[in-house]
Amino acid sequence: MLKYNQLISIKKDNKIYSGILLDKSLKKLALSKLTENKEIKCWVIGENDLEEKSFYGITFIKDDQFLYGPDFKGKSLLEILNKPGNKPEKLLIKLVESLILLRNKLGISTEIQSNSVYFLENGKILIISDDIFKKIKDISSQEYNLNTYSILNHPYLIDCEEHVSFTIGIILYKILTDTFIYNGKSEDEINSKIRNLEIIEPNLYQPKLKKEISDYLYNFFNRKNYTSVKLENWLKLLKNWGKQGYFVEVPVNEIDTKKNTLILKQSASLKKYNSKVFWEKNGKTIFITLTASLLSLILILYFLLNYFKPRSTKGYKPIEVVEAYYNSFNTLQHNVMEDCIINKADKGAIREVLTLFVANRQTMAYKNISYIIPAYTWDKQGRPPLNAPYFLYGIINLKIESINGENNPVFIADYEKWHTQIIDNQDPMKPSTRLIKGTKIKEKLFLKNKNNYWLIYKIDLIDQKELQ
Repeated sequence: MLKYNQLISIKKDNKIYSGILLDKSLKKLALSKLTENKEIKCWVIGENDLEEKSFYGITFIKDDQFLYGPDFKGKSLLEILNKPGNKPEKLLIKLVESLILLRNKLGISTEIQSNSVYFLENGKILIISDDIFKKIKDISSQEYNLNTYSILNHPYLIDCEEHVSFTIGIILYKILTDTFIYNGKSEDEINSKIRNLEIIEPNLYQPKLKKEISDYLYNFFNRKNYTSVKLENWLKLLKNWGKQGYFVEVPVNEIDTKKNTLILKQSASLKKYNSKVFWEKNGKTIFITLTASLLSLILILYFLLNYFKPRSTKGYKPIEVVEAYYNSFNTLQHNVMEDCIINKADKGAIREVLTLFVANRQTMAYKNISYIIPAYTWDKQGRPPLNAPYFLYGIINLKIESINGENNPVFIADYEKWHTQIIDNQDPMKPSTRLIKGTKIKEKLFLKNKNNYWLIYKIDLIDQKELQ
């Protein structure tokens, strides 16, 4: 793990430079293009001073390739964390102070990884800009990224300050427990644990750790509380904990108890994690299968019930049947639509309304709220944007015109149909795209009288166009 996380003295053109080993699998041409005519910024930061410098680019020595720059002497962040006796909690304070100074003086926030931060022999800190490391990460092997980026960073956070706050928490947890919270054999496994793993209280790994510190880290990670903890908050906490001490004496029997509790909690946490991973991978398929089965059952039941009961449109005039059919799109009364239609003239519209009706009933049963917004309500409110989980559906501006007599009624219906279109993202951790879609539709409806009911037996599409 350390081979990518060391400042190595290398010789080039009879001069000594600092080198950081890069992934061997990278092609020389790809690496060279990354740094060609580009400045690789770095900063040497002391207690109250900051000096901007630059790494020079990529150099190749035998079979190895290095990011190289001025001749610095020091240890990487990972070397500090892995070697006892370095008092890393004090060095973590220096790192946070350096990041704050860099941000306040130059307006620069940078993500950190295990080979971008070095504690120099002169007591200062070297921080290399994340610009170059992000580009290297994108073309590097999984082994390289696991040893430099994934063990310290959150793959889904966008805000840099939030990202760094997460990393500071990871480093502190490692310092106090000698354990990286999220580890794995692949980037996918680590990312899955970040999403799904409930971490264990740090004072079970380190029984002498004070409870208030343990509780703070436990809540920080399990509540995903990264945004609210700024660098200044971390600095204050680290200084206070450093003054008061991180550890207390604990009786031997309590240490044994915590060790036993740790084993039980690790087992419970793993079971919960495996369950979450299962549902993450298969939940959508299971939900679709169950919903399809439920819909099929409801369709059969409604068919049997409706077969023996009189239609709700008994006594309706032809125009009233047409109005009832279209109004049911907004009220999700699929049973009324069924009473208006024969010969499958609806062309799937009833099944569409029934699907929304079932989903709405399930939401009402569990949460006592409807997330389906009728189109006429949305229109009256000025057509505001609708965020998840709200879903737009229905028709507005309905106009019905009779074009034939009472014996063989024919109507022209002109209306707008609106709905929320959901486009799934290829990345399951990113939200789906939600679009409000409208369609201007013109249809011709044919009715006939059967057993004293006026029924729509055919609907022809005359015109259809998308609305902006």
